[in-house]
Amino acid sequence: MRLHIHTFLTCLLTLLNHTNAQQSQSPLTSPKVPSPQPYRIAIIGAGAAGSSAAYHLSQYANTTQHDLRPLDITIFESTSHIGGRATTVNALSDPRYPVELGASIFVNINQILFNATRDFNLPSNDRIYENTGSSYDIGIWDGQTFVFTLPNRDDTSGLKGTLGSYWDIAKLLWKYGLSPIRLRNLQQTTISKFLRLYSDIFPFKDLTRAASAVDLLDTTGQSGTQILSANGISEKFSREIIQASSRVNYAQNLHDFHGLETMVCMSTEGAMSISGGNWQIFDRMIRSSGAKLNLNTTIAWIQHNEMLDMTILHDQNHGSYYFDTVILAAPYNTSTGSSYSKPFISPEPPPIQKVDYVSLHVTLFTSPHRPSPSFFNLDSTDPQSINSIPDTILTTLPGPLDPFPLGRGESAVGPSTFWSLSTLRVLHPSTDGFESIPSTVSSGHIPLENLELNTTQYLYKIFSPAPLSASFMRELFGWEEDDTFSEHGEDREGGRKSEDGISTLPNDLISWSYEKTWNSYPYLPPTREFDCFDMYGCGREDDEENSEQSRGQDSKNEQSRGQGYEYAQNDMSGRLWYTSGMERFISTMETSALAGRNVARLIVDGLERDARAKEMTGMEG
Repeated sequence: MRLHIHTFLTCLLTLLNHTNAQQSQSPLTSPKVPSPQPYRIAIIGAGAAGSSAAYHLSQYANTTQHDLRPLDITIFESTSHIGGRATTVNALSDPRYPVELGASIFVNINQILFNATRDFNLPSNDRIYENTGSSYDIGIWDGQTFVFTLPNRDDTSGLKGTLGSYWDIAKLLWKYGLSPIRLRNLQQTTISKFLRLYSDIFPFKDLTRAASAVDLLDTTGQSGTQILSANGISEKFSREIIQASSRVNYAQNLHDFHGLETMVCMSTEGAMSISGGNWQIFDRMIRSSGAKLNLNTTIAWIQHNEMLDMTILHDQNHGSYYFDTVILAAPYNTSTGSSYSKPFISPEPPPIQKVDYVSLHVTLFTSPHRPSPSFFNLDSTDPQSINSIPDTILTTLPGPLDPFPLGRGESAVGPSTFWSLSTLRVLHPSTDGFESIPSTVSSGHIPLENLELNTTQYLYKIFSPAPLSASFMRELFGWEEDDTFSEHGEDREGGRKSEDGISTLPNDLISWSYEKTWNSYPYLPPTREFDCFDMYGCGREDDEENSEQSRGQDSKNEQSRGQGYEYAQNDMSGRLWYTSGMERFISTMETSALAGRNVARLIVDGLERDARAKEMTGMEG
């Protein structure tokens, strides 16, 4: 018994000693620390700004030196595709012929987009337009005559349709004096100021102050006509050359178009696009970010809940999503008639500038026919006159720049009735091989009816303020009325009317067509004030005097990232971000991507501040 008791006591003592040893050594074992809750970010919109925001959020978070909360990014897109206005369709419904329906080009000074082509190994194409055999690459038509033409030089630069790359200096100087050189100098000065937004003062919450810091508020505060005249650029050159560019790029005339965008629309050197579609840049950005993507999802309500300290998003199907912060990467407070359905926001943020968007009609079509010389008042009896019609036709107004009759859309386009007409490519459906299919198209059935097209097809693109009518097409191509109303068995007396659209035309005239109406870009009248990126937390001076005093200090104060301006500090600051205010400053794919990157940097900076504060608290403890 004693032996049993001794044995028991010995075992018990051994067990107790072992337990005490474990307890005494436990501080040497690292305690299990619970994983931090992810920082949940919602992005509304999968266009250039939204995709850039997602991509740069992940990039900045992955390269930080601090222990940040992991990011959980979700993107909501109301349409079925990524890229916003960067969209392609297949001409002839054939994957051999992808064509841009919206944003067509970017240039080599566009740092974000240009670098993306390298980082994502996307094949770029600098042959934006194809030579179709015309004697002229570009013609500028005022509705009566071609006021300027550039001959087809059939070289390897491939930048047809971009004025800056095809300037025949001798011809320009002979016709317009020193204006081309003065414009060039003004462009270079303006671009150097703009590029400071990527470096010196990046990131920035308040675009108005940022524009002031880089000395661009005077440029946005004047119309195109004013800034060009102030820099010694002639009215004739401005109207015939520069206004043609403002119309093809933004469907606006110079009198109602601010000076900064005037410089942007003429900055076309190094123009390029991505083979198969520019949307691929934004698709790769989203895929690289690791964000969750919800297509065909419209956010109807954004609500901040103070008790939960969360922002709740409600979609059109009454689904709810909880986030720490939200990036609104889509237009808000747009004019009546916009196709974008803006969400209701609670609590209501400070007022955002109302934005009127251009209603731009884009028409793509193929036809075996070339436009009629008589439409452009050329000698139709000359068999060579068909080759005198430029491949790319830009338009301007025949009258002086100022004064102008006020108006937008159809009232502003003038006697030309369209903004631009481009012959993009020459197609040979029965013989074109498959080698031109972009690598992003893994498969695709080419309809037999397209293969049976044994005639040459010309692919056209027209920008206009209103849908094209059958009667316009009849005039443009010189078709007889009987030709345009003789197909499909309709009774001409009770059938189609001349106001009918181009889809009603016979297949032997229009073999394929696609039409789209975009709310493409804002009207850009002169302005000196822009919306903040932080919808709740961006403070401004209350009076113009303080604002003027601050402008002199802006460039000195913004010496490093995240330092400089004072902003409103409240519980809602940093909860809701807005990128589309950038479009009233400059409206391009690149600047929308810059807005997304800017917001991403601001958000990660805030998380880094929180991480630093936590690290300091731990050190003090």
